[in-house]
Amino acid sequence: LDIADTMSKLDKLLAGFQDAPDLPVFVFMGNFTSKPIRDDPLPYWEDLAQLIAKYPKLAQEGRFIFIPGPQDPGLRHVLPQPPLPSRLMQTFQKAKVLHAISATNPCRIRYFSKELVFFRHDVAESNDA
Repeated sequence: LDIADTMSKLDKLLAGFQDAPDLPVFVFMGNFTSKPIRDDPLPYWEDLAQLIAKYPKLAQEGRFIFIPGPQDPGLRHVLPQPPLPSRLMQTFQKAKVLHAISATNPCRIRYFSKELVFFRHDVAESNDA
């Protein structure tokens, strides 16, 4: 979220789905910034919420799931890693993005008759610890 080129490419991706008849579930897996942020990460999340809100169909009908990575805010060294802090997720409500949630890491998501497991972990880093 802290790299302008990434946000620009995400904008193009979302624009491509704006007119799609059936919207997918968008699963975003952290790390959400290129390096751990010592300052308040809220402005980055506000920018993301505004970017999604720019596309009315996505904001109203799209499903967005955010899974924290090892460098994201919150408890980092426990499994399952708790969802992102609610104050970050509230930015989507303020921007009128109706279906944005944060999940644990790992998490299970039932999609029609399938069960999908998402797990974001840096194996190489954990072996060095």
